[in-house]
Amino acid sequence: MSIISIETVLPAPSRAVYDCFANSGLMRVWFSDGAHTDPRVGGHWHAYWNNGSWVSGIYSVVEEGHALSFTWCGSGDLAPTQVELNFTEDDGGTLLRIVHHQGAGEGWMEAAAGRERAWEAALVNLRYLLQTGIDRRFALRPMFGFFVGDNDKERAEKLGVPIHHGVVVDGLPEGSPMARAGFQVGDVIVQIGSIEVKDYYAIGRIADTHQAGDTVPVSFYRGPDHKMVELTLAQRPLPPLPDSVGGVVAQLQRTASELGGELDEMIGQLPETVLAHRPGEKEWSITDQLAHLIMSDRSLGWQMWALCGGDGNGTWGGNNEMHLAGLKRVYPTGAEMLAALKRTFQELIGTVEAMPQDAQNNPALFKNAAYILSYFGQHTRSHYDQMRACIESAHAMHVA
Repeated sequence: MSIISIETVLPAPSRAVYDCFANSGLMRVWFSDGAHTDPRVGGHWHAYWNNGSWVSGIYSVVEEGHALSFTWCGSGDLAPTQVELNFTEDDGGTLLRIVHHQGAGEGWMEAAAGRERAWEAALVNLRYLLQTGIDRRFALRPMFGFFVGDNDKERAEKLGVPIHHGVVVDGLPEGSPMARAGFQVGDVIVQIGSIEVKDYYAIGRIADTHQAGDTVPVSFYRGPDHKMVELTLAQRPLPPLPDSVGGVVAQLQRTASELGGELDEMIGQLPETVLAHRPGEKEWSITDQLAHLIMSDRSLGWQMWALCGGDGNGTWGGNNEMHLAGLKRVYPTGAEMLAALKRTFQELIGTVEAMPQDAQNNPALFKNAAYILSYFGQHTRSHYDQMRACIESAHAMHVA
């Protein structure tokens, strides 16, 4: 039987490093693309990657902040194996010991060599996460620069495109590569380079095969018209992050105040008939969009809550009528919905302000949360053009 044995000192307390293996939300930002963990003796864990590979196992030793041991059985493995992890305080950091027991016989030497390389690469990502709070794989990916939406049959009919697959450009941050290339909200991307884009996950797979500065042909539909554009990918900007919960809260409060002022100026004085106007049968009104933004920002608060609780799995049920209906029943007017959105900003701020001390003390968790929250406001602003289009449509149709 062969053994993979790795030792490395990481720049964080032992409990913080332990959490990066036990917290599924953190595992997804250094180890895998998706994960589920139930860190108790007899509990299961599962990780998977967008390329289709996966690994799962059962915990046999769980000593919080000190040790983990679990079985390992993955796609393509010759047989299940065993992993032992030990976390020891070491002069302000943590000595991490990984022992991965392998089998004996034909094929195991090659398998062990590949697995050792994979562990070493993953630990580079883990060190980066502990230092920055950011997924190194994400930071190195080139940026396309758009908010992604689904293109189902209903959405395709609304957009007037002849296909029911691909992804919709739901928003374009100012100055992003796709904005500079001339893309518009409502365009449907169907192919990038030689890869067909069937869903959101294809964008990540394509990004993994390119780097900043690459130019790729993008095939898309704008209404019924098929178009092709050369897109130059950009380096992903990494914003400076606050180093305390107080700093994060202050940043969120500033953004919330700015958003409130911008929304008041754009829609605050509009009559209810304009706020409720839908430009098309299956298009959202301004009130609909405000409800959507409430749900989106609440989901951000839930993500923070779950991440601090050890999970961080976020699920979005889709941009359908169902996610708007409950809010529209409680807040039937646009004015009420706008006021509710502003209160939702404060809900998020209150949730973040109550971040547990152990989460604040974990550099990977806290910095990752700060990084995610640094994008607060971008989604709201990505809807401004859509809101303006509603206003223009209302005026064109003499809605008073």
